[in-house]
Amino acid sequence: MRSIAAHGQLWHRAVLRQRWQTIQEVSVMSRILKKDDIINILYGATLLGAGGGGSLQDGLKCMKDAEQRREIAVEMISQEEMEEGSYVGVVAAVGSPVALKQHPFRDEGLYVYETLKHAAAFEGKNMKYVMSGETGGFNMFTPMLVAMEKGLQVVDADGINIFAHNNCIFYRFL
Repeated sequence: MRSIAAHGQLWHRAVLRQRWQTIQEVSVMSRILKKDDIINILYGATLLGAGGGGSLQDGLKCMKDAEQRREIAVEMISQEEMEEGSYVGVVAAVGSPVALKQHPFRDEGLYVYETLKHAAAFEGKNMKYVMSGETGGFNMFTPMLVAMEKGLQVVDADGINIFAHNNCIFYRFL
């Protein structure tokens, strides 16, 4: 049986900075991403994802569905702009693309965010941001959807390359 599940992880600001210190930031200024910006990001993420992270069509469909509920705009910040001592939640979808066609993704990312936020608070951690779990046409939009619905900022980072870091605290909900 094929299925799709929401997926979440929690990362500390210092871990992100340490892991990504070799990447040069083009800009450390926050920016508001509008619909056209996000579409361009999804096209690029689809190319860079090389088949992983979901399809462009699914990402665009999810954005079209979200547009019926609210304006498509999200604030993106660099890792350097995160508040000291804050955490970022990695929100993504995992599973079969076929299942996604049968059960459209809408509120699952919000459930993951809320669960991560409560789990982090239980351990005294302040989760204030979200970021993508992996590069791809669908999973690049997943944290943006959560950010739009919850009034959060998205961190300009991709969590797929930091999963193995020993100092990271993360939670998985499948």
